[in-house]
Amino acid sequence: MTDDPSILIYGLAAVVVLWLVFAMMRKLFGIAIILALAVGAWMVWNDPDILAGLWATFD
Repeated sequence: MTDDPSILIYGLAAVVVLWLVFAMMRKLFGIAIILALAVGAWMVWNDPDILAGLWATFD
């Protein structure tokens, strides 16, 4: 039985590439969440009407 080593190399390369892609997506998702929270806080800080509407939803 002969195994083609190029198939093993392609498989290993695919696993490494997928691992890198998912690691980067996790970092980008975290950055996007932090950015969204910062923009939301900036909007509430600069517009008192948004803050008043937010407080009204909890009353």
